[in-house]
Amino acid sequence: MQYRSILQFSTDFFVFDILPGTQDTNLWPKIAPYFSAQSGRAGQGSPSKIERDFTNPMRILRLAVPPDDKDFDGLQLGEDKFSRGMAKVGKLVSAAGGDIPVEITKADVKAVEDGMEEARLGLNMFVSTLNKALEVEELKLVPGKGQTYPRSKSRYVTYVKGLKQCQNRGGTTLANTWGALMVSGTMQESCQIPEANAYFYQ
Repeated sequence: MQYRSILQFSTDFFVFDILPGTQDTNLWPKIAPYFSAQSGRAGQGSPSKIERDFTNPMRILRLAVPPDDKDFDGLQLGEDKFSRGMAKVGKLVSAAGGDIPVEITKADVKAVEDGMEEARLGLNMFVSTLNKALEVEELKLVPGKGQTYPRSKSRYVTYVKGLKQCQNRGGTTLANTWGALMVSGTMQESCQIPEANAYFYQ
């Protein structure tokens, strides 16, 4: 349940932050850091936000299931498809967010759009496989064009604001990511943020 909650929050992040950010080229520099690994002390780097919030939880969930259970085959396929799409998006968006201004062409915009669609389909394949194999419909899919997302943007914005306030008060010294805080339960105790389950079920 813990990592499914993180994956749902990450799906909200995809819908409410990443997708709008890629659709407006003026926002590409803002979202570029999501795709870049962060340098740390003594040359120790940390994974990018995309890796931390998507790839790592997906991998943990995939490795937690029985390896010979064919019902979960879509997890690997979905993870791979998502990663390919995000790699394409990250390459172009990160170039626009560099120190040297670059011209963004129509071909770049189309490539980012195609990469996002590939990532969307991959994430949905992963989520739908998990839902079907576990015989639940807990995790919501990323909508396509003309479709609506059944989760609340206002609740997402409020939750993110609480996470940032927690980090500003030293919450990040307790764990390196909000994901780790959610899993450990420390986040709710130290920051008075609603429990992950309360946010998950809406």
